[in-house]
Amino acid sequence: MIYFHGNGEDIGCCIETCSRLADALNAVVFVPEYPGYGASRGTPSSESIDAIARAVTTSICSQIQVPPSRIIIMGRSIGTGAAAALAAWLNSPSSTMNNRQPAAALILHSPYTSIRDMAKSIVGAVGGLILQRWNTADNLKRAGCPILILHAPNDDVIPFRQGECLFNA
Repeated sequence: MIYFHGNGEDIGCCIETCSRLADALNAVVFVPEYPGYGASRGTPSSESIDAIARAVTTSICSQIQVPPSRIIIMGRSIGTGAAAALAAWLNSPSSTMNNRQPAAALILHSPYTSIRDMAKSIVGAVGGLILQRWNTADNLKRAGCPILILHAPNDDVIPFRQGECLFNA
């Protein structure tokens, strides 16, 4: 499993969650750190996080020899954008993987439709000026794998409606 954590945390904050996932799934859980988070150097952006996600996945597939079809990708909150983008990349012709293969599954916990939509939900129409980043709705169409969406109606960070929209799409 490759797990992408939320915005207000780093990999140290999700050790307990990932340990429970590893035990429950009898699996190894990789947690790439985002540039600029925790002890990781760099600047966080959708491009830098996607580059880390692709590098980790490429290493897992080439060094450990796990095919993408055996990898579960999971994201929580802001990490759902990176998770969906990685799933779409694995199944795309532009993937640098030898064989284009979809992931085993994609799990999204408290997802958003896009960063622009999130901005609009927080600051109104001005949020529409935000450059489009991580269009989760579009990436889900290209993922090519089973998708599980988990979202609580009383989520006070990412509106439940966003998860509903992804589910209905």
